[in-house]
Amino acid sequence: MSPKLCLVTGVDAQMFPQLLLLCGSLRRYSPGLKLHVCDFGLTGPQRAFLRRRYVLLDTPPEIVPRHAWDYKAALGRYVAQMQAETVVWLDADMIVLSDIEPPLRLLQEEMAAEGQDVAAADTGLSIDALLAAYPAPHFASLMRGLDRSAPYLNSGFFLCRSRAFLDQWSAQNQAMHYERLYEQNAFNLVALADSEKIRILDRFRWNLVANDLRPLPMTVAGDVVVVTTPTGQPLILHATSNDSARDLAAVTLPLSLSGRKFETRLRMIRHPQDLLAFQQALTQQSIEADHSRLPNWLRRGTLLKALQHGGQ
Repeated sequence: MSPKLCLVTGVDAQMFPQLLLLCGSLRRYSPGLKLHVCDFGLTGPQRAFLRRRYVLLDTPPEIVPRHAWDYKAALGRYVAQMQAETVVWLDADMIVLSDIEPPLRLLQEEMAAEGQDVAAADTGLSIDALLAAYPAPHFASLMRGLDRSAPYLNSGFFLCRSRAFLDQWSAQNQAMHYERLYEQNAFNLVALADSEKIRILDRFRWNLVANDLRPLPMTVAGDVVVVTTPTGQPLILHATSNDSARDLAAVTLPLSLSGRKFETRLRMIRHPQDLLAFQQALTQQSIEADHSRLPNWLRRGTLLKALQHGGQ
């Protein structure tokens, strides 16, 4: 029997609509994976929807957040009761492009064989280059005497086989000053402390961000997105960028369910136009799929409220 693999994301009330795109892509391409959603500060209607549709992981009561990043860095406490040998984290603003379960299983097996605890993609920058681009004085002070030429890792997607790593990340995050990327900086500090246990993944395959995607050849035909990267077809796109104004769009979608009109707003990759249309259609399909499965509940309006900017 394969070791249990737990797929996890997390959102607060404002970020909730982003799940429509991530979950729609998982439903289409990786239906064998069950998604677990960490409550980073959801409304009652949003929690009710997630309990019915996915697996909701309740907020640990002891967390006092400065930012949603503090919830994310406390991932170990969210999954403590799960009987999972491996936790796979995906940021909510990601989109999968194919069935990621087989490559995740293979990665899990390879890491077990090689004694590796954590796998995450690099950013294409060293820690030194990252600090030059995004100054973080406290992080820089903690890096004194450490290898600043090491690759800076993106914590938007990672696979973790170690509860100890999650506990150390949480403790390091709590010690960080409030500054840019502090949660991800904490992740990198813990990874750097035991680098032999870290597997660095190909960012073009596992965590293709919008600024790296922009110059690459792409075709979209129906449900198939093909991207030509230096290392092959990507598994996951990530709607984040070092130039958000250029690469990302906050898209408002007018929607209609059972004759009732409303709208929802979420982040999407802006270019090319075919990819933007693909994301919009996938979001619409995601909502329609949930509508068809839960018609009685929807008639009471719960999902409609939940989808409207935090359910207020």
